[in-house]
Amino acid sequence: MPLIDMEIKNDIAFVQMKNGVTNAVSPELIADLSGIMAKIKNEAAAMILTGNHRFFSMGFDLPRVMEFDRTRLKTYLTDFQNMIFEMAFLPLPVIVALTGHAVAGGAILAIVCDYRIGKSEKLRIGFNESLLGLTLPYLAELMLERFTGSRICGRLLVEGSLIKAENAISLGLIDEICPLEGVMEQAVQKARQLLEIPGETFAAMKENHLAAVREKYLARVGPRTEQFMDLWFTKETQKRLTRAMEKF
Repeated sequence: MPLIDMEIKNDIAFVQMKNGVTNAVSPELIADLSGIMAKIKNEAAAMILTGNHRFFSMGFDLPRVMEFDRTRLKTYLTDFQNMIFEMAFLPLPVIVALTGHAVAGGAILAIVCDYRIGKSEKLRIGFNESLLGLTLPYLAELMLERFTGSRICGRLLVEGSLIKAENAISLGLIDEICPLEGVMEQAVQKARQLLEIPGETFAAMKENHLAAVREKYLARVGPRTEQFMDLWFTKETQKRLTRAMEKF
């Protein structure tokens, strides 16, 4: 059963993740998101990604991923990183409608996109990987630094805090907030605004802006992934991940 719904209206692809309440990033969700990239590239001019009213996504599907040995974990991480790389470099506007919390891997999905609009009521977004004993996947760190700047990026990664929507704007994590009922409308308006730019021009500008990110990522993704896995299997991190798994 597909874990996403997609509908294309007036050149905008509306993509909703539907993997339960938490929208945990399972291998199947990764595969479904990867599978729609080519379709969107060929059939749409913009994309809006959303979840549900409780969670955009709570992050990695820990009950599943905790069962993986190093080989399976590497496959999972590779598939995840390939998917977010495709999403980050889609040659069209990608807008995130945050109607629910975006935590860890969920915040990663949001930060690799072009524009984020969140609900103003009780929304949290953040990267709590450090509190679990982990670093951030490298592409996510590069994109976070791009939007927030080096100093704030470093602080967010070390502290691992989940940030309220109104504070996330000043930090660069979210671009706009509005009441829940207006989030999708605002996302559509933003998509239409960006569609005023010729598609080839937007694609060229996006590629130019992300050229340094692409170069850094491709040069270091291998060793950074190995570092992530080394930390994953430490005794302390396994203990912390086991406690976090109870929330799923």
